[in-house]
Amino acid sequence: MPNLVSPREVDTATLLDNYFYDYLVFNEVLDTKKIDLHDNTLIIHIAVDVNFTYIKLTNLDAELLSVVRLEIVKIFNVDYYKVNKSHSVIQQKGYGTKLYEYCLCYLDLPLISDKIQTKAGSSNLWFNLIKSKKFKIYKLDLKTQKIRKLNPKSSKYSIWGVDESVFENFKNVSKLDFQEQEYEDIEDYNNDNNDLFEFDYPDYTKEKFVHPQLEVFMKNGLRSKKIQKERIKDNIDILLVGDK
Repeated sequence: MPNLVSPREVDTATLLDNYFYDYLVFNEVLDTKKIDLHDNTLIIHIAVDVNFTYIKLTNLDAELLSVVRLEIVKIFNVDYYKVNKSHSVIQQKGYGTKLYEYCLCYLDLPLISDKIQTKAGSSNLWFNLIKSKKFKIYKLDLKTQKIRKLNPKSSKYSIWGVDESVFENFKNVSKLDFQEQEYEDIEDYNNDNNDLFEFDYPDYTKEKFVHPQLEVFMKNGLRSKKIQKERIKDNIDILLVGDK
């Protein structure tokens, strides 16, 4: 499916800028019976402007937990809500999944991904939706125009891709075994260059490093003979589609 990048590659500043906080008028969504919002301790809000639909998740104290920005796009004469951007303030808690579940259950158009997914981040979210069996998740090939439903047992290594040049560069890097306690310092990297994996040793403070989950993903994709049969490919022309 879509190619993976580190979450630091995605700019969330233009999603959570002054316009978002000062000008958008959010209304609380009252009908959320189809999804589990942790005994009503979570609240979904929605706002619409001329370009986008914004859906955010907060707790009872009105603290922002996650937000998704959608735009309507037409692909092969079919309308979708495209996930233009998404961001969870607190990572790895399933808050983004709740928003996607709301979109799939209540919006009048299917949801479609972008060409790039983050690891960790949106790729985990989509994979959880596939595994949950609650929704129909498809892959849409922009080159062939074919759409195919994904099996919940699909291997994550056959679903997401990595640009071949990046993958080859990664294989040539030998100094990737960092200590766990260092991850918070090294998960970022320099966005000023086009090479996502241009490592600079040993100065970790320069933050030119891939996210640990993406590092592990690619390492495992190289080691396993079974996974080699499901080769991690460059899937930039593949999109994910979710529907009820």
